Amino acid sequence: MGNRLPVAQYQRAVNNDISQQAAANPITKFLLASQPTPDQPTSYARFFYPDGHYDPDGMNGYGVRGVTTNDDRYSLRVDENLTAKDRIFVRYTNVPVSGIRYDYNGPSTPVLNQPSESVNGWNISANYVRTLKATMVNEFRATYLRSDDSLTPAPASLAKDFNTGLGLPPSIRGEGLAGFIFSNSLTTLGQSVGFGKILNETYGFGDDYSMLMGRHSVKFGVDYRALQLNRYDETNLYGGSFTCNTGLTNGAGFTGSSCVAGYMLGLFNTFTVNTPHAYYYRWKYGAAYVQDDWRILPRLTINVGLRYNIETPRMEKFNYQGSFISNGTGTLNGVAATGGFAFSGTNGLPTTLWPVNYKGFEPRLGLAYQPAHFMTMRVSYAMMHTPLTGLGNNIVPNLTSGAATTGTNGVGGVGSGWVNLITNPIANGAPSAAPVVSNTLLESWNGTSYLPAVNQSSAVPYVQLWSASLQFQLGKGTLVEADYVGQKGTHLYSTPVPVNVPSINAVTAAIKSRTNLITASKDQYGNTSTALQRMKPYPQFFQNSIYTAYDRNAGSNYNALYLSGRQQMKFGLSLFAS
Repeated sequence: MGNRLPVAQYQRAVNNDISQQAAANPITKFLLASQPTPDQPTSYARFFYPDGHYDPDGMNGYGVRGVTTNDDRYSLRVDENLTAKDRIFVRYTNVPVSGIRYDYNGPSTPVLNQPSESVNGWNISANYVRTLKATMVNEFRATYLRSDDSLTPAPASLAKDFNTGLGLPPSIRGEGLAGFIFSNSLTTLGQSVGFGKILNETYGFGDDYSMLMGRHSVKFGVDYRALQLNRYDETNLYGGSFTCNTGLTNGAGFTGSSCVAGYMLGLFNTFTVNTPHAYYYRWKYGAAYVQDDWRILPRLTINVGLRYNIETPRMEKFNYQGSFISNGTGTLNGVAATGGFAFSGTNGLPTTLWPVNYKGFEPRLGLAYQPAHFMTMRVSYAMMHTPLTGLGNNIVPNLTSGAATTGTNGVGGVGSGWVNLITNPIANGAPSAAPVVSNTLLESWNGTSYLPAVNQSSAVPYVQLWSASLQFQLGKGTLVEADYVGQKGTHLYSTPVPVNVPSINAVTAAIKSRTNLITASKDQYGNTSTALQRMKPYPQFFQNSIYTAYDRNAGSNYNALYLSGRQQMKFGLSLFAS
């Protein structure tokens, strides 16, 4: 092991025997010892023949996959009439569900790559009804909802940090086993991706007051909700993940090398460990309403209502979110740059993803009229805003980045030669640091997702609905109805579009001038980029995708006419047509 030799100087292992190298490699000894063999099958992996021979279809055995699940839910409710005018109920519900997935390795081995999941849900709710008078009732309600979702490696791998005993960088979490990714259709061994913790909490209360006043039935009330979502991505935090490089073990004219052979020799392609960071998302919602059902005449009733609500777009407890802003200025490698990523609460951005809209009025109107005994007319109108609570529950932008160490440019712990897992292991498996919230624009981006350019309009998507219907009774048992329904959506979410792309005029001019658009050179920031990449409006982000996010520029229209009829027949038979 050492510096990489030219292909012409590759030395073949004598008799293709690498047992001595493998014996010095505790990693592959550990991995291979966990695998079933024809002479040592397991309850979850069986072979057709003791010598491992295969059938004509290429199959030589079978493996078992399964899930073990525990579900011990329960609920408790207490109802009590305190007095003739006071009634209360309290309910507590607990739903703990856990499951262990496993493949042919079985559920009790640390090399299992299947995630285990546990979801624990709690709900506490209370309701108090007070009858003030025969015509006046007040109802108060409160609720707390919590859901704790954890996706972790197999329980057997969490007994200790297996990495340190194998000469690998320690686990960020202090437990677990790194993931070893194979090609050749082989199953990954160990843990790498797909792990994390999600905590959802909802606090809410509301109050409704109802009363009858002559021909009026009046109701008004308030509603408040606070939603919290804590997310912690644990991808590659249990020891990181390794990918293999079969090109390093291929022979002359042969490209079918196995990843197993590479790992036996201590060879790998990349090692990745992610930056640990938690996100604490918050939403708030408050509303008040009033409505009146007014029976003006025996055959005429009008319903009038108004609801007002305020709802905040997503917030992050420590402002660890934000948006790309095109008019901001910053520096990159000492050179001025236009456009960059700004954290929420800085550079003119609110602490929410976009400004709060305080014009959340929602009128409601309905009318029911019976001009004759055989005819009924109904019309209605309503406006409703799209809920914002829970919108943006994915980690976007993902401000943390992965740190990769490769065999060609990594830093070994023993010498300056090629990094390998036997004689010159990885010197430092620590992840890179997450960016710190500040007023400074980020002019470079190492995040694992695209850069969002969030529309800073305060507009909230809303829908207007209206309808009208006529119902006629034509003779005995015959009913005909005509309904018209209309709907108009405004400020609806539209498809994200790329922001950092060269203009068509610039590309056309470059083609006319016969510019070689793929020629690479140093740009003003010291980055190596092509001529096409330098034509982007924000060339410092030439390797990053920048897309609009939560654009509210779309609209919709819907109109429909429904005709239906019903005929009551004899013997309880009815005919319908529409």
